[in-house]
This record gives sequence, C-alpha cells and structure tokens, in this order.
Amino acid sequence: MAGRGGAVYKLIHDKTNAVNAIRELTETMVSKLESSGEDDEQLTAVLSIFEQRRSFMDEADRLDRQLKFLEDSGYAPDEAEQRRIALEEETIIALLKRIQTLDTRARELILAAQENLMNELKDVRDGQRSIMAYNPVQEEEEGQQVDTRR
Repeated sequence: MAGRGGAVYKLIHDKTNAVNAIRELTETMVSKLESSGEDDEQLTAVLSIFEQRRSFMDEADRLDRQLKFLEDSGYAPDEAEQRRIALEEETIIALLKRIQTLDTRARELILAAQENLMNELKDVRDGQRSIMAYNPVQEEEEGQQVDTRR
C-alpha cells in the first residue's frame, strides 16, 4: 500500500516537535534547579514542568502508536518521504540524548537538594536535643493535697 501523502512523515515530524518541547522543558527545569532557592515557589514551578513534560511524553507515545498502526496496516512511504523520515529520526535521537544528559543533571541536583535538606533537618534535631539537655521542659505537677490535720 503506497503513500498516503506523507502520513508517516507528518507523524514523525509531530513527534520531533513533542520531543523538542520535552527538551526545552527539561532545560528550564534544570535551570530552575541550578538557581536553587529551595522555596515553595520553585518547587511548584518544577512540579508544573514535570506535568507539562508528562503531557508531551503522552503525546509522543500516542504518535508512536499511530506510526505502529500505519506500519502494521502495510503503509510504505515513498523514497522521498523515507529520506525526510530518516532526517527526522536522526533529530529525535539527538534530542533524546540531550534530554538524557539533562535528566541526569536534574537528578544530581535533586539528590543534592535532598541531602542538604536532610542535613538541615539533622541540625535542627541536634539543636532540639541540646536545648532539652540544658533546659528541660518542666512538667506540670498534679495538685497535691497537704494534710493539715496531722
């Protein structure tokens, strides 16, 4: 079954756009993590980026299913379309390699932030123990009745 007007190329091109959007979002996420202020606003922004990335990943998966369907249905791109498809696939591979590098950097930054948070929590707990050792909290005593009849 020969060409349907570049159907495979269109899907591959759309997938390239989705993967490129994932790369851009990942770069933004790494940038936000590197300028770490470790506040709630930054955390919210990073989580929002994760959600946006997830939607583009879902889009890429949907396009892969459509490509698989075309392949299974016997669609065969012509030679010119095949060359354009090969160029798009090379672009996708390059983008995925960049995303993997960025993801590794993001993972390192998140683990470093987690370690810093754990150290700060340990310091707070150590401080609480010191305060308790030198200035214990006075427990309220129950009222005592003094026997004055004796």
